[in-house]
Formats: sequence, C-alpha cells, structure tokens
Amino acid sequence: MSTRSRIGKLNADGTVTSVYCHWDGYPSYNGFLLQQFYSKEEVVDELISHGNLSYLAQKIDPTGAHSFDNPEDDVCVYYGRDRKEPNNEPSISQTVEEYYSSNASCEDYNYLYKPGIGWHVRSDYDGIEELLDDVLYTQTPDI
Repeated sequence: MSTRSRIGKLNADGTVTSVYCHWDGYPSYNGFLLQQFYSKEEVVDELISHGNLSYLAQKIDPTGAHSFDNPEDDVCVYYGRDRKEPNNEPSISQTVEEYYSSNASCEDYNYLYKPGIGWHVRSDYDGIEELLDDVLYTQTPDI
C-alpha cells in the first residue's frame, strides 16, 4: 500500500506549484529526503518541473539507463519521464489554502517549500502542521 503525498513550492505571487508523489510520503522518508537533498529553491524547481512522481529519491536526473521498470539507484522515478504517461505536468493552485484542501489524490501528507523559510508539512492523517525540521527531530529516518 502506498502513502501518497503532494510536494509543492510557494511562488512569489502566492500560488503553489505542486506534484503528486505515490510512494513513501511519510516525513521519515519523503520528508527526510526533501530536507536533506531538496533544500534550495532552484533544486525544488527542478524536482517539480518533471511532473508527478512514482517515488522520490536522492537524485533527480539519472546518469545512465533509467526507466520505470529499470530505475537507476537513488534516482527519482517520474510518471511522464520514466513511465511515458501523458498529462503529468505540475499543477498550480490559486492559494496555499486551496493547495492544502485540494486532496484530489487522497494524499496523506502535503509538503510545501517556502523560499527563505524551508519545508512545511501538513497532514490530516497524522494531525500535524508544522515546519518539517520540527517533525524530523522527533522521528528516525527510514532511509
């Protein structure tokens, strides 16, 4: 069974650009990876630019042969790029509130990168809404 999440970035105009991620959405996995490997705005933009994810990993781009069926170790797997599924572009919400309430894919966790502040996590599943740093200090990473 998957633990779905949504990964987004707050834009300067107040909108949110986000992608769906199917696997391992818990703060102790996806949250840990986001905090450790995606803590700079330009890297977050790159992560989101490829569209919806099957799963998040330490690296965005492969160095060799990489596909959904034969993924390279430690490389993100995207539905569009790696599985060749159409219509997997990032989505844009009108407001932060809309981002958190548009639970279209039944996400258990919503991650939001706020430039200059860092990652924020919200979960109706776990009843948390706080900076990711505060959540991770209380959990052991699953990596």
